[in-house]
Amino acid sequence: MNLASKIAGPADDRTVKEQLEDLGVDVVQKNKKTITGAKWVEKHANKKQRPPRVTVGKGYLYFNVVAARLIKHPMSIGVGTYEGRRVLLVKIDPNGYKITTQKGKGGVSVTNGSLAKYLLLLGIKKGRHELIKINDGWMGVPEE
Repeated sequence: MNLASKIAGPADDRTVKEQLEDLGVDVVQKNKKTITGAKWVEKHANKKQRPPRVTVGKGYLYFNVVAARLIKHPMSIGVGTYEGRRVLLVKIDPNGYKITTQKGKGGVSVTNGSLAKYLLLLGIKKGRHELIKINDGWMGVPEE
């Protein structure tokens, strides 16, 4: 018999939890395998919302997916001046230019070489234009 068994007395076959409960101590066990701080990410939460844009090329006008959702119909296209800059004007018109859906891209285009050349001749810059909603339609402001 060793010194510890002489001090403790007879052997106690209870677990530590049972002994503490007998003494009136609340036992709270923390589960070590618990996941904490979980944050669920919504689908496409990291994607930035793109503004509606139109791209003017030598023989076409391409409207991105966001712009395509806004303009789903034939359209009239014009040119104006806003704050000293030439801007593209677009409005829905049943008798206007027909749009073509771009497979795989999701956007739409107006493929008309003479229209695009005429817009360039009137001072519209080749490249991207951000579409801004105005009274009857949209105004395409050139991106810097």
